[in-house]
Amino acid sequence: KFTPYHDIKIITNGVDTDIFFPSKDESTSEKVRFLFVSRLMPQKGIDTLINACGILKNKGLTNFSLTVVGDGHQRSLMEELTKKHDLKEFINHKGWINLENLPSFYRNADVFVLPSSMEGMPSVALQAMASGLPIIASRVEGFEEILEENINGLYFEYKNENALAEHMADLISNPSKIEKLSKESLKKSKDFSWETIAHEYLALYEKSLNLSQS
Repeated sequence: KFTPYHDIKIITNGVDTDIFFPSKDESTSEKVRFLFVSRLMPQKGIDTLINACGILKNKGLTNFSLTVVGDGHQRSLMEELTKKHDLKEFINHKGWINLENLPSFYRNADVFVLPSSMEGMPSVALQAMASGLPIIASRVEGFEEILEENINGLYFEYKNENALAEHMADLISNPSKIEKLSKESLKKSKDFSWETIAHEYLALYEKSLNLSQS
């Protein structure tokens, strides 16, 4: 507001593509494996995700699973909703997982879901992209540079569990769409590799030095 004429460079978060990359195993699961990685707190929307899974089950869609990685204040709520919708056989809660063990969870998943109410630029979404996963996310600030609608993922309005369930059902019934979105996610993740981000910092430093010298 004070200096609107300044061109302010924004450099995004990055992801280690040497650690996070797709599985080399081309075998496919009979079920579509959804993955949620985050703290279990109100802003992350785990309740919306569990309710969406309940909607899928009520519609007769049972060829899916959800792995939840993380823990927090809403663990009891997640467990209550899992019981309410009778989803015990569909949901696998893994609790806290160390960073070095996270890559295998991404590689053993098909779709990443993050129904947040707000985000900065979530590292878990970048990790999912680098692992070749399509992303389903709520339409909130923080995802704009990561998710392109129908290119590498799908948007739904925050708290709209019916819309989330529709997207999940769409991908469950369209494995070719998962494959298409997956390829684009992996392609887009290259823009966020730490090598790419490091070059952006280097270019910014060089520009600053040139300006100060002139």
